[in-house]
Amino acid sequence: MKPLITLEFLRGMLVAYVAYECYIFGCGLWIGLFPRLQLFSAGASALALAVYIILFLALLFRPARPAKAVFVFLSLFCLLQIGSDVYWLSYPVNAVAHRPLTIQLYRSLFMSIAVGLIVYVYYRTSQQQQKV
Repeated sequence: MKPLITLEFLRGMLVAYVAYECYIFGCGLWIGLFPRLQLFSAGASALALAVYIILFLALLFRPARPAKAVFVFLSLFCLLQIGSDVYWLSYPVNAVAHRPLTIQLYRSLFMSIAVGLIVYVYYRTSQQQQKV
């Protein structure tokens, strides 16, 4: 019996997430460049976009080799995002659950946790398949 969640399924989910983040950082780069030049914002977005493009290409074309790099980078990024969300949710202003910013912070928090779990399961599954 074939397992319900396969390595290809997890890789597809990660490819979709990394493509989404490429889009987000591409928009950040555009906002950093136009209508007025904001070098720090544009530079940070360009750097993150370059890393995500490399991860996207690695996941798409060489799925077996970069599993550890994908695990390390996305795990660190998710931990950074979780820490940032918890920090901002600790403010009393964000205690109101129906504010758009609070909803965005909770969405980001839960999405980061889910992506972190997917990355971990992807890494462990790829390690198990390499042993066999």
